[in-house]
Amino acid sequence: MAGLFAGFGYAVMPGLRGVADRAFVDVMQRINVAIVNWLFLSLFLGGLVVSGLGAALLWFGGGAGTGWGAAGILLYLAMFVVTAAVNVPLNNELAAGEGAGPAAARARFEVRWVRWNLVRAFAATGSFGCLLAALVVEVL
Repeated sequence: MAGLFAGFGYAVMPGLRGVADRAFVDVMQRINVAIVNWLFLSLFLGGLVVSGLGAALLWFGGGAGTGWGAAGILLYLAMFVVTAAVNVPLNNELAAGEGAGPAAARARFEVRWVRWNLVRAFAATGSFGCLLAALVVEVL
C-alpha cells in the first residue's frame, strides 16, 4: 500500500496537476473504478489481517518486537481509517457527478484528496518500517 499511495503522491497527482478540469475528473473517475479489483482488495484487506495476526502473535508471545509490531498495526489501521473515512468518500462524491461542472468537482476533490493521500502514504510506509523492525528484532 505504501508504494501505491506514494506513487500517487509523487507521480500520478503531479502529472494530473496541469490537465484541464474535465480530463482530471474523467481520469480520476476511471482510476477509482479500475482500482477496485481483487488484487488491490486482497492486498489492502489482507495487509490488515496479516499485520494484525503478526502483531497479536508478538503481543501474546511476549516477543522483543512487540512494541514495533503494535506500532506497525496502529499505523496500518490509521492508513485504513483515512482511506475509508476520507479518500473513498471523496472518490464516491466525484463518481456521483460534477453537479456544478468539472471545475467545481475538481476544486472540492483535488487538494483534500492529495493531502489525505500523503497522510496515508506516510502511515503505510511507517507501518511497513515498524513491522520490518519487529521482524528484525525477533529474528536477531
